[in-house]
Order: sequence, then C-alpha cells, then structure tokens
Amino acid sequence: DKLRHDGLSEVVSRADPFDLAVSRLDVSKLDEVPLLLQNRVARLKLMLAHDEATLESITRYLTPLEAMVMSHKTDRLKADIDWHERLLSRLPDLLAEERKRKADS
Repeated sequence: DKLRHDGLSEVVSRADPFDLAVSRLDVSKLDEVPLLLQNRVARLKLMLAHDEATLESITRYLTPLEAMVMSHKTDRLKADIDWHERLLSRLPDLLAEERKRKADS
C-alpha cells in the first residue's frame, strides 16, 4: 500500500545525459552535431513507432485506464521528438553562437 501511495504521489524527473553533452560541445567537432542530432531524432521516432504499434496490438486486452497509462510513454516520446526538432531548427544559429563564443574566449 505504501509503495502504491509513493508511486502515485512522487514526481520523478531524471536528467537526460544528452542535455549535459549538448551544453558542453567540443568546438572542434561542432560540424558533427547536426548529423548526431538527426540520428537521435530518427531513433526517437523509431522508438515511438514501435511503442505505438505495441500499444495498438495490445489495446484490446487493456482497460481504458491501463490504455491511458500505456500511452504516457508515447506522449513523452512525442514531446521529446518535438523538443529535438525545435533544437534542430535552431541549430545553425546556436552552433554559430557557440563558435563565436568559444573564439572570443
């Protein structure tokens, strides 16, 4: 009962190692970042497609509440993909700023 209560009450937000890595880029390797980020987005989209297919195949066995719970992961993946795509769209300007900032230091 305590475990269930804790699971319903506690909020857990873990740091993504990506955030630290992207905030501490090696200026000599900035040209690699766009492709790395594109590959990351592609992997996230594959994960989403897999999870959506899995959910679709098992939904008939789930209660409405269970189905809602199972969709939480796909919703988080969609939000993560959206954030990464916004980062990609701003990446040229952000990398130019990184180059300038590191050249000035």
